[in-house]
Amino acid sequence: MSANASLYNALILDFGSGTIKAGFSGEDMPSLTFESYIGKPKYKKLLGREENTDIIGPSKELRGLFKLTRPVVHASLKSEFVPKLFNHIWADLKLEQDKFPVFMTEAPFTPLKEKVELASFLFENKGSSSVFFGTQGVLSLYAFGKTDGLMLESGEGVTQVVPIYNGYKLDHAVEKINFGGGDVSAQLNVLLRKNGNIISLSNEQCLFDEMKRAVIELLPTPAEQDGKADFKRVVEEVKYELPDGETINIRSEKVQAAEILFNPSLAGFEFLGLHEMISQSIKKLDLDLRKNMYKNIYISGGNTMINGFPERLGNELSPLVFEKTPVSITAANVDRTVLAWQGGSAVSQLTAFQNLWISQADFKEHGERIFLNKAF
Repeated sequence: MSANASLYNALILDFGSGTIKAGFSGEDMPSLTFESYIGKPKYKKLLGREENTDIIGPSKELRGLFKLTRPVVHASLKSEFVPKLFNHIWADLKLEQDKFPVFMTEAPFTPLKEKVELASFLFENKGSSSVFFGTQGVLSLYAFGKTDGLMLESGEGVTQVVPIYNGYKLDHAVEKINFGGGDVSAQLNVLLRKNGNIISLSNEQCLFDEMKRAVIELLPTPAEQDGKADFKRVVEEVKYELPDGETINIRSEKVQAAEILFNPSLAGFEFLGLHEMISQSIKKLDLDLRKNMYKNIYISGGNTMINGFPERLGNELSPLVFEKTPVSITAANVDRTVLAWQGGSAVSQLTAFQNLWISQADFKEHGERIFLNKAF
């Protein structure tokens, strides 16, 4: 481990479908953040000056030179990219192959096979002393300093609802769908095409991800209600400049694209809307817990940072709740894409957590069952 890293207890890794975060326990923010793309060169280097190698998270200016692939799809890290990503992180953070713990975030219901592969690689190739996998929704709630509440986490590739009471994750009521910000970007593309804005780029997914973050909003009520004054006010035309300097006009698309978060059928999906996922999760709980959950809803992930999201979620959820039941939604006024990482950074330092680390000896003795016994 480098001299800098030796001051910390563990390396915290969050492999998101949109961005990958890495850093050390005890820090407030990750030391390394990069977009979850691997670029394979489309052209040959002139004069053979450099070997044509893949690039991780290529900059915006270079993307056109590469065929981009996502190594993390729906929060699942593809095994063929594991060595490349870990080597990149170790090199960037100047880590030596030494014995230190590695804490990784994960989505609910991550297959045991994937955990076994990651743990084996860390023990055998990186010399890690121990590992742990923590559920993103739980960690995001810890980042709020809470052990009671319901966490809605909606990122690039996965949306999850995780209820926690008195520090216990209520597994039977956890909801997860492979649906998120990537689908919102795709919907924005579809809407623009319908209105005559045809954008053809080799890496157009990146462009629409950026466009989504820059312009889209959510109205307090569904965008189909275009007779209302708030709709007319919000959909004032926006000019968006493309990489080649050309501009396109975006109007209704900027409030319609994110509608699929609450009505996925608009894009042909058969998922529940985010508000319905929350309601379904809470209905699986004991009656005496439900009121507390409605009063303690927390949100995390890139989708929740869409302008107007908290208000819209509350308006969509209220009709699904008994009229005398109070609903409270808490949205931290910070970058909500790093909350799971921050939760891992905090919890990995707790004295009560230290007996949950999974050592190589534990792994050899118990096999994959150890990930069931030591988990949250």
